[in-house]
Amino acid sequence: MERVDRPTVQSSAADLADAVKSRSASDAAAKLAGFSGTEIAAVLMHLSPGFAQDVLGALPDEARERVLAAAPPEVSRQWQRNALYEPDAIGRMMEPVLAAFSHQHTVGETIERLREMVKSALITYVYVVDPADYLLGIVTMRDLLFSDHDRLLSEVMFRDVFALHAAMPLKDAMKLVLDRHYPVYPVVDAERRLLGLVRGHSMFEAQAIEITLQAGSMVGWRGKSGSPRRGSPA
Repeated sequence: MERVDRPTVQSSAADLADAVKSRSASDAAAKLAGFSGTEIAAVLMHLSPGFAQDVLGALPDEARERVLAAAPPEVSRQWQRNALYEPDAIGRMMEPVLAAFSHQHTVGETIERLREMVKSALITYVYVVDPADYLLGIVTMRDLLFSDHDRLLSEVMFRDVFALHAAMPLKDAMKLVLDRHYPVYPVVDAERRLLGLVRGHSMFEAQAIEITLQAGSMVGWRGKSGSPRRGSPA
């Protein structure tokens, strides 16, 4: 792991993210390729998930390997998993699931585990899984806090969970979530194994960018490299 000053990296990463988010993925990758793996990973984590995945894919192989080695393990694994999906699939936009717990965990055990997590990550729901990572249910923060600490998650979870399929195109997923307005959606495979999360605002941003690109291509609006720009806000 590269040794760097974290506050400095995070500050410069935010500036670099602002500098590349309106570029094409190839232009952004060219600008970032000379930085350390830690610095590039920090920049990608400031970008919208779909665009970050595009930039990661556009990096030279050696730079990409540096980034995957330097990124937090759960982020690195998620990026590698996302790369398996088509560019327009929900699976390309996934973020890691941090708050996934066994259905046999108690409420009290789960709360203790979450105390550290919430210091550095936004946790909206607890995802309840079996040993094979099949999604069994979710628990809201309110239900978790107001349940008896000795109860099992399987006893307090909501079982009828709405989830998106990783291979589903964004346009199809948008039709399913228009009337739901959840802040975050679990993403599963065909067998309902939990693969990642997609935030609602990330989906709407990606959809807005696609509409803009379609309109831009009709009037000849293209990025410096000759391809439409795909950057988006972090």
